[in-house]
Amino acid sequence: MPSDVSLHVTRVPLNGSSREELLRMAERVEAAAALLGHAKPNVIAFHCTAVSPFSDVLEGEILRQAAASARCPAIATSQAILTGAAALHVRRIALVTPYIEEINQREAAFFGQHGLECVAEHGLGLLTPAEVFDVSPARWLDLLRSWVPDEAEAVLLGCTAIRVLQLVDAAEALLGRPVLTSNQATGWLLRRQLGIHAPLLGFGRLLSPV
Repeated sequence: MPSDVSLHVTRVPLNGSSREELLRMAERVEAAAALLGHAKPNVIAFHCTAVSPFSDVLEGEILRQAAASARCPAIATSQAILTGAAALHVRRIALVTPYIEEINQREAAFFGQHGLECVAEHGLGLLTPAEVFDVSPARWLDLLRSWVPDEAEAVLLGCTAIRVLQLVDAAEALLGRPVLTSNQATGWLLRRQLGIHAPLLGFGRLLSPV
């Protein structure tokens, strides 16, 4: 964000990957958004790649609750990924995540319903945020070397807790294709919501179009 933009953050509890744990996270959106609403934000983001693409119905309810509780427009990570892919004219992606297979399949189905085909997916099968955060940026680059097929027009490194923002440029140079990440795409859409369109170097083609 530019220096004149303040970013306010809170979190809702999540320490696992089961369907029940993810849905409980969504149940706490109103309280978390109300806390952020005290700062009178211009826009609020629900920032979780495993929950926001759970279904169209859940995504819509999360956005409605967040907007009402914070008293401002709301976006979700799922929205940011789809909008970012459209801005890059991408229709086929390879999905690489730390998730278990159930979450990957659910995400691939959600994106497919919105015109973003997942031609390959690979997850590490990790369960907790601490395990996810422990994966080094170098390992993510190694995974991209091994798991991205030629037919993928771009890659989505999905999950807001992985350490990949600093390697987007290197990954794009390695693959010769755009790379989307959950944090990069959400930051990009937040900037657009705030009317900030100036290119930003270091975070891939989405933020610095060629």
